[in-house]
Amino acid sequence: MLRAEEQIRVVVGGRRDLFREGVSKILETTPDMHVVGQGDTGSTVLAAATRQCPDVVLVDAELPGTPLMTLLRQLLDLGPSVSIAVLHADEDVRTVSKAMGLGVHAFISKESTGADLVATIRGAARSHDRVLLSVPRRMMERLSDPDGGVLTQREIEVIELVAQGLRNSGIARSLFISEGTVKRHLTNIYLKLDVDTRISAVNKAESMRLLTLRRQPSAS
Repeated sequence: MLRAEEQIRVVVGGRRDLFREGVSKILETTPDMHVVGQGDTGSTVLAAATRQCPDVVLVDAELPGTPLMTLLRQLLDLGPSVSIAVLHADEDVRTVSKAMGLGVHAFISKESTGADLVATIRGAARSHDRVLLSVPRRMMERLSDPDGGVLTQREIEVIELVAQGLRNSGIARSLFISEGTVKRHLTNIYLKLDVDTRISAVNKAESMRLLTLRRQPSAS
């Protein structure tokens, strides 16, 4: 058993208890790692990281509360001794590209294995001057052009339904996808259009002539 000072100290941030517990269990069964804090919102993760001074903070890209890029900036401000790793969906190319530009240290696909997760966190803790990517090859190919034609066809479908006045639940039913997937698409839309609200996203999409459906007055 390694002494406490020899272990990699990790704070885990995720919106779901099951996710945090699963990740924490993987890390806690790794001899050189110790989970020192958890959080289910941006503010609780930041508070845990500030209090515990971990070696690595693992952040789910879908963490609610503080906008992701704002949270990443706040975590990076904790100093060079803290490395930040982002767990993301494979389609979140724009998110990864922007986070990489901020100076985030590591990126882990949600499709990765537990061994990949451990290896990436271990590498992030020991290689502060490198960016570590545990992502599918197809995502690597898209990172050179994260905008990919501004919005994907699915993102256009989502923003058109927003313009029609549908909320996330209605969009999910219309497109036969989960509300979580709708939220992920909206996050990507906000990042690509450089906006932070539904109405501003619709306005920007309209100004860029991305919408084909007629907008309803109730869109908000």
